[in-house]
Amino acid sequence: MKSIFGKIAVVIVTLCLLSACGGLQKSQNKTPPQPTRQLTDRNAQPTQPYPIRNVPDTDQIFTKTEFILPIKETWYVFWGGTNKRDNYHYAYESQRYAIDLVIRKNGKSYRGDKKQNQSYYAFGKEVIAPAKGTVIQVENDVSDNKPVGKMNPDKPFGNYVMIDHGNDEYSVIGHLKKGSPVVNVGDTVEQGDLIGLCGNSGNSSEPHIHFQVSNSSMLNQGQSIRIRLRDNVNPTRGQYVQPATGI
Repeated sequence: MKSIFGKIAVVIVTLCLLSACGGLQKSQNKTPPQPTRQLTDRNAQPTQPYPIRNVPDTDQIFTKTEFILPIKETWYVFWGGTNKRDNYHYAYESQRYAIDLVIRKNGKSYRGDKKQNQSYYAFGKEVIAPAKGTVIQVENDVSDNKPVGKMNPDKPFGNYVMIDHGNDEYSVIGHLKKGSPVVNVGDTVEQGDLIGLCGNSGNSSEPHIHFQVSNSSMLNQGQSIRIRLRDNVNPTRGQYVQPATGI
Protein backbone atom coordinates (compact mmCIF):
# COMPACT_ATOMS: atom_id res chain seq x y z
CA MET A 1 0.00 0.00 0.00
CA LYS A 2 0.50 3.69 0.76
CA SER A 3 3.83 4.09 -1.04
CA ILE A 4 3.39 4.22 -4.77
CA PHE A 5 -0.20 3.20 -4.47
CA GLY A 6 -1.44 5.95 -2.22
CA LYS A 7 -4.52 4.74 -0.49
CA ILE A 8 -6.08 2.12 -2.60
CA ALA A 9 -8.34 -0.51 -1.42
CA VAL A 10 -7.61 -4.12 -1.15
CA VAL A 11 -10.15 -5.29 1.24
CA ILE A 12 -10.77 -8.39 3.07
CA VAL A 13 -12.75 -7.33 5.97
CA THR A 14 -13.42 -9.10 9.14
CA LEU A 15 -16.18 -11.20 9.69
CA CYS A 16 -17.68 -8.39 11.04
CA LEU A 17 -16.76 -7.16 7.75
CA LEU A 18 -18.95 -4.27 7.42
CA SER A 19 -17.47 -2.28 10.20
CA ALA A 20 -14.86 -1.62 7.59
CA CYS A 21 -17.40 -0.64 5.02
CA GLY A 22 -18.98 1.98 7.19
CA GLY A 23 -16.28 4.51 6.52
CA LEU A 24 -16.13 4.07 2.77
CA GLN A 25 -16.10 7.13 0.64
CA LYS A 26 -18.94 7.29 -1.82
CA SER A 27 -17.27 8.87 -4.81
CA GLN A 28 -14.84 6.94 -6.96
CA ASN A 29 -13.03 10.21 -7.58
CA LYS A 30 -12.14 10.45 -3.93
CA THR A 31 -9.33 8.55 -2.29
CA PRO A 32 -10.36 4.88 -2.03
CA PRO A 33 -10.42 3.16 1.35
CA GLN A 34 -7.32 1.57 2.81
CA PRO A 35 -6.55 -1.93 1.58
CA THR A 36 -7.27 -4.84 3.78
CA ARG A 37 -9.41 -4.17 6.77
CA GLN A 38 -10.05 -6.44 9.71
CA LEU A 39 -10.28 -10.16 9.17
CA THR A 40 -10.79 -11.44 12.61
CA ASP A 41 -13.69 -13.87 12.37
CA ARG A 42 -14.34 -15.23 8.93
CA ASN A 43 -17.56 -16.95 9.84
CA ALA A 44 -19.58 -13.77 9.84
CA GLN A 45 -21.53 -12.62 6.85
CA PRO A 46 -22.42 -9.02 6.01
CA THR A 47 -25.30 -7.76 8.08
CA GLN A 48 -26.02 -4.76 5.87
CA PRO A 49 -27.48 -5.72 2.49
CA TYR A 50 -26.01 -4.02 -0.57
CA PRO A 51 -28.09 -3.27 -3.64
CA ILE A 52 -26.90 -5.47 -6.48
CA ARG A 53 -25.73 -2.87 -8.96
CA ASN A 54 -23.16 -3.45 -11.62
CA VAL A 55 -21.21 -1.57 -14.26
CA PRO A 56 -22.00 -3.39 -17.50
CA ASP A 57 -19.61 -1.28 -19.57
CA THR A 58 -16.59 -2.73 -17.75
CA ASP A 59 -18.06 -6.01 -16.48
CA GLN A 60 -17.87 -7.38 -20.02
CA ILE A 61 -14.28 -6.30 -20.66
CA PHE A 62 -11.77 -8.98 -19.68
CA THR A 63 -7.99 -9.03 -19.71
CA LYS A 64 -6.33 -10.05 -22.97
CA THR A 65 -3.96 -12.19 -20.92
CA GLU A 66 -5.25 -15.51 -19.61
CA PHE A 67 -4.41 -15.67 -15.90
CA ILE A 68 -4.57 -18.32 -13.22
CA LEU A 69 -5.25 -17.73 -9.56
CA PRO A 70 -1.91 -17.38 -7.70
CA ILE A 71 -2.54 -20.49 -5.60
CA LYS A 72 -1.45 -24.13 -5.39
CA GLU A 73 -4.25 -25.54 -3.24
CA THR A 74 -7.87 -24.86 -2.30
CA TRP A 75 -8.63 -21.32 -1.12
CA TYR A 76 -11.81 -19.48 -0.15
CA VAL A 77 -13.05 -16.33 -1.89
CA PHE A 78 -13.69 -13.73 0.76
CA TRP A 79 -14.32 -10.90 -1.69
CA GLY A 80 -14.98 -11.42 -5.38
CA GLY A 81 -17.73 -10.75 -7.88
CA THR A 82 -19.36 -8.03 -9.93
CA ASN A 83 -21.47 -6.25 -7.33
CA LYS A 84 -20.85 -4.59 -3.97
CA ARG A 85 -22.60 -7.33 -2.04
CA ASP A 86 -20.06 -9.93 -3.12
CA ASN A 87 -17.06 -7.70 -3.66
CA TYR A 88 -16.27 -4.74 -1.43
CA HIS A 89 -13.78 -3.46 -4.00
CA TYR A 90 -16.47 -3.10 -6.65
CA ALA A 91 -17.40 0.47 -5.75
CA TYR A 92 -13.88 1.65 -6.57
CA GLU A 93 -12.72 1.86 -10.16
CA SER A 94 -9.07 1.17 -9.35
CA GLN A 95 -9.88 -2.10 -7.57
CA ARG A 96 -13.28 -3.08 -8.93
CA TYR A 97 -12.38 -6.66 -9.91
CA ALA A 98 -9.86 -7.43 -7.17
CA ILE A 99 -10.10 -10.81 -5.45
CA ASP A 100 -9.30 -11.53 -1.79
CA LEU A 101 -8.50 -15.10 -0.77
CA VAL A 102 -8.13 -16.91 2.54
CA ILE A 103 -7.99 -20.57 3.51
CA ARG A 104 -10.88 -21.93 5.55
CA LYS A 105 -11.26 -25.30 7.21
CA ASN A 106 -14.30 -26.31 9.19
CA GLY A 107 -15.66 -22.81 8.83
CA LYS A 108 -12.60 -21.05 10.22
CA SER A 109 -9.43 -19.53 8.82
CA TYR A 110 -7.28 -20.48 11.80
CA ARG A 111 -6.72 -23.13 14.40
CA GLY A 112 -5.50 -22.39 17.91
CA ASP A 113 -4.43 -18.93 19.04
CA LYS A 114 -6.00 -16.42 16.65
CA LYS A 115 -3.46 -13.80 17.70
CA GLN A 116 -0.58 -15.72 16.10
CA ASN A 117 0.03 -15.63 12.35
CA GLN A 118 1.20 -19.24 12.44
CA SER A 119 -2.30 -20.28 13.51
CA TYR A 120 -3.76 -19.21 10.18
CA TYR A 121 -3.97 -21.78 7.41
CA ALA A 122 -3.01 -19.22 4.77
CA PHE A 123 0.14 -17.96 6.47
CA GLY A 124 3.29 -19.08 4.68
CA LYS A 125 1.46 -20.73 1.78
CA GLU A 126 3.15 -20.49 -1.61
CA VAL A 127 1.98 -17.73 -3.94
CA ILE A 128 2.66 -18.12 -7.66
CA ALA A 129 2.84 -15.89 -10.72
CA PRO A 130 -0.62 -15.64 -12.31
CA ALA A 131 0.81 -15.25 -15.81
CA LYS A 132 4.06 -14.77 -17.69
CA GLY A 133 5.57 -11.31 -17.44
CA THR A 134 8.29 -9.03 -16.15
CA VAL A 135 8.53 -8.05 -12.49
CA ILE A 136 8.49 -4.25 -12.25
CA GLN A 137 7.92 -3.58 -8.55
CA VAL A 138 8.73 -5.52 -5.38
CA GLU A 139 8.32 -4.67 -1.69
CA ASN A 140 9.70 -7.22 0.76
CA ASP A 141 10.69 -5.56 4.05
CA VAL A 142 7.33 -4.72 5.62
CA SER A 143 6.77 -6.53 8.92
CA ASP A 144 3.83 -8.89 9.27
CA ASN A 145 1.13 -7.63 11.58
CA LYS A 146 -0.06 -9.42 14.66
CA PRO A 147 -3.50 -10.82 13.77
CA VAL A 148 -6.50 -8.99 15.15
CA GLY A 149 -4.15 -6.21 16.17
CA LYS A 150 -2.72 -3.00 14.80
CA MET A 151 -2.52 -2.81 11.02
CA ASN A 152 -0.14 -0.80 8.83
CA PRO A 153 -2.06 1.82 6.82
CA ASP A 154 1.21 3.49 5.82
CA LYS A 155 2.04 0.45 3.68
CA PRO A 156 -1.42 -0.67 2.60
CA PHE A 157 -0.35 -3.51 0.29
CA GLY A 158 2.47 -4.54 2.59
CA ASN A 159 4.93 -6.75 0.76
CA TYR A 160 3.83 -7.14 -2.83
CA VAL A 161 4.92 -8.07 -6.34
CA MET A 162 3.77 -6.24 -9.47
CA ILE A 163 4.16 -7.94 -12.85
CA ASP A 164 3.90 -6.34 -16.29
CA HIS A 165 2.14 -8.80 -18.62
CA GLY A 166 2.09 -6.59 -21.70
CA ASN A 167 -1.10 -5.22 -23.27
CA ASP A 168 -1.14 -2.56 -20.52
CA GLU A 169 -2.04 -5.24 -17.97
CA TYR A 170 -0.33 -5.22 -14.58
CA SER A 171 -1.03 -7.73 -11.83
CA VAL A 172 -0.43 -7.07 -8.16
CA ILE A 173 -0.34 -9.62 -5.37
CA GLY A 174 -0.23 -8.11 -1.92
CA HIS A 175 0.16 -8.86 1.81
CA LEU A 176 3.07 -11.25 1.29
CA LYS A 177 5.15 -12.47 4.22
CA LYS A 178 8.12 -10.28 5.10
CA GLY A 179 11.25 -11.33 3.23
CA SER A 180 9.42 -13.99 1.22
CA PRO A 181 9.40 -12.52 -2.31
CA VAL A 182 11.88 -14.55 -4.35
CA VAL A 183 11.80 -12.33 -7.43
CA ASN A 184 13.48 -9.03 -8.18
CA VAL A 185 12.69 -6.09 -10.43
CA GLY A 186 13.62 -7.03 -13.99
CA ASP A 187 13.08 -10.77 -13.54
CA THR A 188 10.99 -12.62 -16.10
CA VAL A 189 8.52 -15.06 -14.57
CA GLU A 190 6.53 -17.85 -16.12
CA GLN A 191 2.97 -18.65 -15.16
CA GLY A 192 3.08 -20.79 -12.03
CA ASP A 193 6.54 -19.69 -10.84
CA LEU A 194 6.91 -19.13 -7.12
CA ILE A 195 6.97 -15.41 -6.25
CA GLY A 196 6.57 -15.42 -2.46
CA LEU A 197 4.59 -16.60 0.55
CA CYS A 198 1.25 -15.47 1.91
CA GLY A 199 1.62 -13.13 4.85
CA ASN A 200 -0.16 -10.52 6.93
CA SER A 201 1.72 -7.36 6.00
CA GLY A 202 0.28 -3.95 5.26
CA ASN A 203 -3.23 -2.83 6.10
CA SER A 204 -4.25 -6.37 6.95
CA SER A 205 -5.45 -8.00 10.13
CA GLU A 206 -5.24 -11.62 8.99
CA PRO A 207 -3.12 -13.59 6.48
CA HIS A 208 -4.63 -13.56 2.99
CA ILE A 209 -3.91 -12.86 -0.67
CA HIS A 210 -5.05 -9.78 -2.56
CA PHE A 211 -4.96 -10.22 -6.35
CA GLN A 212 -5.90 -7.70 -9.00
CA VAL A 213 -5.06 -6.59 -12.53
CA SER A 214 -4.95 -2.94 -13.57
CA ASN A 215 -4.31 -1.04 -16.80
CA SER A 216 -1.61 1.07 -15.14
CA SER A 217 1.42 0.54 -12.93
CA MET A 218 0.19 3.57 -10.96
CA LEU A 219 -2.68 1.77 -9.34
CA ASN A 220 -4.32 4.79 -7.78
CA GLN A 221 -4.66 6.26 -11.28
CA GLY A 222 -5.48 3.12 -13.23
CA GLN A 223 -8.60 1.06 -13.79
CA SER A 224 -9.15 -2.44 -12.53
CA ILE A 225 -9.72 -4.98 -15.30
CA ARG A 226 -11.88 -8.06 -14.93
CA ILE A 227 -9.54 -11.05 -14.91
CA ARG A 228 -9.89 -13.71 -17.60
CA LEU A 229 -9.02 -16.94 -15.82
CA ARG A 230 -8.14 -20.35 -17.19
CA ASP A 231 -10.91 -22.95 -16.98
CA ASN A 232 -13.50 -20.12 -17.08
CA VAL A 233 -13.18 -19.67 -13.34
CA ASN A 234 -15.27 -16.79 -11.98
CA PRO A 235 -14.33 -16.34 -8.29
CA THR A 236 -17.31 -15.11 -6.30
CA ARG A 237 -17.64 -14.48 -2.59
CA GLY A 238 -18.32 -17.65 -0.64
CA GLN A 239 -16.82 -20.05 -3.18
CA TYR A 240 -13.92 -22.41 -2.73
CA VAL A 241 -11.51 -22.23 -5.66
CA GLN A 242 -8.96 -24.76 -6.87
CA PRO A 243 -5.55 -24.37 -8.52
CA ALA A 244 -5.67 -24.11 -12.31
CA THR A 245 -5.29 -27.26 -14.36
CA GLY A 246 -1.65 -28.12 -14.83
CA ILE A 247 -0.50 -26.40 -11.64
